[in-house]
Amino acid sequence: MLRIFVFLVFLIHQSWAISLSEVVQRALEKNPELSALRQELRSANLSLSAEKQLFLPEFFFTYTYTYNFEKQTFNIPIFGGLRVESAKKSYQTFQAGLRYTIFDGFARNFSVALASSNLKSKEFLLKEKVESLKLDVISAYLDVLSAKGVVSAIEKQRSAVLLQVQTAEAFYQKGLVAITDVLQAKVRLAEVERDLRKAQGDYRVALANLSRLSGIPEEELLNLEEPKVEVDVKPLEFYLQRAKERNILKAQRQAIEAFRAQRGIAKSQFFPKLFVEGVYTYSDQNPSIRPKGVFGIVGGVALSFQGIRPYYQELSFGALELKAQKEYEDLLDKVQLEVKRAYEELLVAQDNLKVAQSALAFAEKFFELSKEQYANQIISQRELLEAEASLTKAKVDSVIAYYQFLKQYYRLLIASGLEVEP
Repeated sequence: MLRIFVFLVFLIHQSWAISLSEVVQRALEKNPELSALRQELRSANLSLSAEKQLFLPEFFFTYTYTYNFEKQTFNIPIFGGLRVESAKKSYQTFQAGLRYTIFDGFARNFSVALASSNLKSKEFLLKEKVESLKLDVISAYLDVLSAKGVVSAIEKQRSAVLLQVQTAEAFYQKGLVAITDVLQAKVRLAEVERDLRKAQGDYRVALANLSRLSGIPEEELLNLEEPKVEVDVKPLEFYLQRAKERNILKAQRQAIEAFRAQRGIAKSQFFPKLFVEGVYTYSDQNPSIRPKGVFGIVGGVALSFQGIRPYYQELSFGALELKAQKEYEDLLDKVQLEVKRAYEELLVAQDNLKVAQSALAFAEKFFELSKEQYANQIISQRELLEAEASLTKAKVDSVIAYYQFLKQYYRLLIASGLEVEP
């Protein structure tokens, strides 16, 4: 029955806990910067749809009303100079039709390519921001667990030292120990309580930071689940290769493509524009002409540019394209350096964790041995308290080293462009 009760308590405890994936998801939903980037992405998508409309026929409609101060006439010499009215004093003209551009120097293609590059760039930047926010939330989440683990270790130490104080006082009342043993125990208790207050303050700060990033109230973050992560450290070359496909680098490559498209748009101004249109024209300008409205098909060529302005525009965008290319090379170097740094820091954190775990195992054995020696009056209470302090420090160092190792592992994944699934 007792086992069943403990199991039920464990299930209830777990049902109240909040997982890392849930915290990350809620942070992604409520982050205002991500919301702004999503609106930019929507705008870029609509811009691409707008540019694609350039391949559709153009509808045009014009209406004009004209008033002349004098009537226009023309003479017919063969009829003795007969004068015929050629236009009314006021008349109106209406024209409507469809015009389709057959060739425009590929300006439409480059315009669509430019909008497409801008859209893809926004997509990659949004993904990069998502992964960056994930890392911030995961780090804050692990900081809370680490701080909570430190508080738990020091609380256990406080209970042990408090028991030692009570034992020393009881022995002193019976005349078995000197007053110095009681004082030593009380001094150690004061030191532990000081450390506990600091650890609790660090825990509250970590909670506040996680609450700020996730938008979740602090009281809902008091019970966090341990993250389920299998750390698999691969060779450095693996991470360097994957980093070349990081979203921020993809966004920069799209910036290069965007300037290339703008160069194409500038060059297209030197090409003639071929078009064909179907047009209906109505005018009551001449009262003698029938019919007033006619339908026709028109084909034409148009070419216009001001000086050699398109040439300088192309040179300008070419310089920006070269600048973007150099920025890409610099960014690639920085990303690879970030990966190398994260990889080395992970290896250091891994070694620190092994050392901390070994030190903890040694401290546990040493403390058990010290308790036996103290019980047999081989060592003093001061030496026992020192052994207990060493054990607590080893526990704290082990907790911190473990979560620091996980943080460095997640940092390496993000720096390498690997998608993190918390």
